[in-house]
Amino acid sequence: MDEYLTGTMYLDSEELENQPAYTFLTKWTFNNKSCGTRKTKKNYDNIKHNVKKGKKILVCLSNHRLIEEFIERMEYKCDYIHLNGKLQHLMCNKEYPNPNAYLNGGCNKCKEKPCLYKLQFERAQNCDVVFVVPQMLRYAKTYEPDLLIIDESIESIVRKGISIPPQYRQLIRFERITCDSCPAKSKCMKKSYRSKYPLLRCPYKMYFTIDLPKIEISDMNSLEEFFFKYNVENYKEIYSVWDEEIKDFLLLGYSPLEFLKNIETLIFNCATTKLSLAENTFGRKFDAIIKDKEVMENPIYILDDVMTMTKTEEAIPILVETLDLCNIPKDNTTVIYCKKKFETDIQQLLPEIHIGHYGDCRGSNRFEACKNIVLFGRFALRDSVKWLLSLYGLTQEEIKSMEQAEEIQALHRVRPLLDKEVRIFLFTNTLIDKIPHNTEVFNKRHLDKCLEILNRKEELEELNKMDLYKEIKGDHNDIKRSLKILE
Repeated sequence: MDEYLTGTMYLDSEELENQPAYTFLTKWTFNNKSCGTRKTKKNYDNIKHNVKKGKKILVCLSNHRLIEEFIERMEYKCDYIHLNGKLQHLMCNKEYPNPNAYLNGGCNKCKEKPCLYKLQFERAQNCDVVFVVPQMLRYAKTYEPDLLIIDESIESIVRKGISIPPQYRQLIRFERITCDSCPAKSKCMKKSYRSKYPLLRCPYKMYFTIDLPKIEISDMNSLEEFFFKYNVENYKEIYSVWDEEIKDFLLLGYSPLEFLKNIETLIFNCATTKLSLAENTFGRKFDAIIKDKEVMENPIYILDDVMTMTKTEEAIPILVETLDLCNIPKDNTTVIYCKKKFETDIQQLLPEIHIGHYGDCRGSNRFEACKNIVLFGRFALRDSVKWLLSLYGLTQEEIKSMEQAEEIQALHRVRPLLDKEVRIFLFTNTLIDKIPHNTEVFNKRHLDKCLEILNRKEELEELNKMDLYKEIKGDHNDIKRSLKILE
């Protein structure tokens, strides 16, 4: 990539690292390279170059912990500030820390004047670099940066799920949307959906939310109420659907990123966001797109089965046997990612293994020293969430890519592109079409048959192959495949 070149480029990690920082200027660049290919490291070069040029820089990272880690690794000095939200403990009065400090714009019984929460924004106006989390990205309107770096996905702040505090539930009225007024009218799946599910009238069952309660700060008593007030005031086009899983309405609001359109240089780093989804999120096309030249060559083992919540829960009791079958060490060289619901049960079952859950892995380097990664069960959005996302122009392919993104993010916590010896075990088939090289693919029948053979090892080990096939009941091909896996 040079200062005149736009379009799609394929760079390896070294080529990205050696790319001059000035070539990113006056462009909107989407760095779509895989996790662990030095995208974040390149941010340091871009910041250093622009600070020297006297540019104002806004950096947005996924959470406050990642911001602190990023700042610790900066090897040059500049005037920066890490902006904290009202929920961060400013601790200007450590004697009386108050968990409800956000209700008053600062700590209760605060002796500092003016409030340190408000003062940080005034100071930020004179800083070279300002660090924020996605929820504070709108500070760009005030700061007006020359360069904006966004590290990791921010789709969730554009299309925001809103939970309803129980105390306000009865104050909200829901009005059913008719087919004529439905915003999904142009892409209605009525005919195909009804032919498949004839008992359902409409796949969306959508409602307007009307008469949302007006909440004064003085009336708030909880964090949940604070976020509800913030969301209903800052998000537009709030729709709702009835969610069978939670037995309540689920709200989704939309807030476009129009306030970013005048920023001259923007760098968006995200390995797992589909290009069309990124352009939908930002409301414009990118001038330059950087993709991988590297190819993953690690040993990969895939269970070709749709591992739903029910199937995953049923598989937990045999997880230890399954790990033994695959020769996966039950120690700190292995990390397992799963749905948050199963995290505690698996940790109790395998206390020496690292455990993480989908949705809490972006940008994390905690497990990069591990040599084995296990994805146990799939990540899936609820149907109600998918229906609501489709209202804002997302295609079914884009919504599927959002689900796959969480598993891909988890898979790359062990940096397989940097270490070809890392072994990958996918106990779900969500990514089967995303993996370029499959070492071994097996299904649930093969796995069950393998476990049966192992459990009867002493009884079967003296038999020849002919007698073995007679002794083990089941499909001949399944038995043959299972024996090959065991070998």
